[in-house]
Amino acid sequence: MKNKYILGEVVEDRSSNKWGTIKDFEVFGDMVLYYFKEGGALPEHRLYLKGTKGLSNFLNKTNEEKNEIWETIFRHHNL
Repeated sequence: MKNKYILGEVVEDRSSNKWGTIKDFEVFGDMVLYYFKEGGALPEHRLYLKGTKGLSNFLNKTNEEKNEIWETIFRHHNL
């Protein structure tokens, strides 16, 4: 099994606002467990590259929700 992330990459947890820098990993059958310099560990399926979680959340919204977000941004910036 090939791991998705490399040592030194900064990732964030899909379920929380926690993030960490990968210092090591282990493969257990079909699961990859990543250990962080900041302490703790998480399995690969719980991780995103840091900064992409917000984009993923936006892309999973309905078109109506996306349009409301854009309208709010345009109003806020007087566009």
